[in-house]
Amino acid sequence: MLWQASGESRTRFDIGVGAFSKVQNILGQISSGKRVMIISQRSVTEHWLPEVSEVFDTGKHEIVDINVPEGEECKSVDWLMKIWRRLQEHHFDRHDTLVAIGGGAVTDLAGFAAATYLRGINLVLVPTTLLAQVDAAIGGKTGINLPAGKNLAGSFYFPQAAIVDPQFLSTLTKEQFNSGMAEIIKYALLEKTIADETEYKPGPRPLLEILESNMEEIMHADPDKSELLAGIITSSVRMKLAVVGKDTKEGNLRRCLNLGHTLGHGIEKAMDYSLPHGNAVSIGMVFACEVAVREKMLDRKSAERVTKLLTKAHLPTEIPVDIDKRVIVEAMTQDKKRQGNVIKFVLPNKKLGSVDYSYEVKLDNLEDLL
Repeated sequence: MLWQASGESRTRFDIGVGAFSKVQNILGQISSGKRVMIISQRSVTEHWLPEVSEVFDTGKHEIVDINVPEGEECKSVDWLMKIWRRLQEHHFDRHDTLVAIGGGAVTDLAGFAAATYLRGINLVLVPTTLLAQVDAAIGGKTGINLPAGKNLAGSFYFPQAAIVDPQFLSTLTKEQFNSGMAEIIKYALLEKTIADETEYKPGPRPLLEILESNMEEIMHADPDKSELLAGIITSSVRMKLAVVGKDTKEGNLRRCLNLGHTLGHGIEKAMDYSLPHGNAVSIGMVFACEVAVREKMLDRKSAERVTKLLTKAHLPTEIPVDIDKRVIVEAMTQDKKRQGNVIKFVLPNKKLGSVDYSYEVKLDNLEDLL
């Protein structure tokens, strides 16, 4: 699948079991230069080293490897500098390529490194977690964390290619898989808005109904064989691309993708990123539903329906009791979605699947809402 954002370069998407085996062919098709840097995590090399080694042709490229820490720890100025230095030491030029193989933190870091080194080198993303495959690695957002909060330094930079191969999901922990399900549930709560405002065409059944009817099967699916899981991943990617194609830099519609994220990012910061991203987003989505009920934008039964679905996916629905809510509020005031003395939330509106992505909350009222 070839995709293009307004005014941006094209991205080739390969989705499906076995897609990763095409890496070398893809590198040839995107004019990848003489040098390739592979940025990955230890968890990837521990499980997939033979497969990774096999697909890269050392006769065609000089291969440079760099392993970064797991999770959000790698999204730092220090690791960005280490990557820049390695690129410089090996004389990478604008025609060369950076390949990121890992979860969303790795693709965020690698994307920012590719965007900024020599003002842009080739980038290929190979997301290996469910969360990265359906969200974090899709749509061109890159970045690192700063002491004040998550993703506060970054850029929009689209890869030349993205490879979404469900086989990588077979080595995820249950916690990692569950975290990714939060983003898929998010798309289910956005589907009607996305269909109404983009070229995305939903299937005969809403994604929300599919998830509610098949959650048990999804949670125990074999990623190598499950057509149901592959279809849900593909639908999620198509929704994300439809939104980004309409609003590349989050000026309007793309804000809908932040459902659950404003509070979620605040919780992550308050817990020093010890809570998986999807878990934090899950709590944020329940919070968004509660605010919507309070504002008479959503009925109580629909809000309970969301909580029930998240619980089926083994995701948390309440803010941990040991967190100081003032710390969460402080982190939320540093959020990128803040405009002056208000912050914009995404709230379900009228029925599940539709959202208001411009709902304003005054900063002074945040703690009361929590």
